[in-house]
Amino acid sequence: MKNTKQHNNEAVAVKKSFLGAQMKQMMFAVALLGTFAIGAHAQVDPGTYCGSSCRKMAFMGSLAERQQAPYAASAAIDIAADASSGMTTLPAVPAGNRLVLDSASFCIEPMAPGGLAFGVVEVVTGGTPVSFYVALNKLVDTTNNSETWIGNFAPSLYADPGTAVSLVVYRDALGIPSSGKYALIGHYVPAATSCATCASK
Repeated sequence: MKNTKQHNNEAVAVKKSFLGAQMKQMMFAVALLGTFAIGAHAQVDPGTYCGSSCRKMAFMGSLAERQQAPYAASAAIDIAADASSGMTTLPAVPAGNRLVLDSASFCIEPMAPGGLAFGVVEVVTGGTPVSFYVALNKLVDTTNNSETWIGNFAPSLYADPGTAVSLVVYRDALGIPSSGKYALIGHYVPAATSCATCASK
């Protein structure tokens, strides 16, 4: 038979073990929730800023800027009869902003039969010049014995502040003049910079 003192000691030990297990479960749950919270925040963080207040302000500013500062450009690039390509350069991206291109479209017509055509969007992203090639599809005009090449894509391309977007239309069937029409749709977002307030902390 166990005496009363031994029984009480065992009861206390069991109680401590039970409470310790509950505490571990609670700590694990808190840590798990904290991980999810950090992951969710990382998914919506619009860029690298120097403090939590800056991140919040920049994220809200980015949403407002996207709604209030849309971007669009549309024109035609002339291609001479004996030339294989034409090119144009758009005005530079305003200082303090980054241009986001959401959609690009090209149409080259008329073209002599039997050739190929494509468009190129050239941007500078993070200081690196990048060229994106846009595949075009052929439409045949049997009446006039000519072809039209047309295509579009949703690129999400980024152009740095102060840099210019260039557009190139290319065809390898010569002999007749062509018009390379293009259209760009996008928006401006604030360029990520460190604020003086957070830098001084």
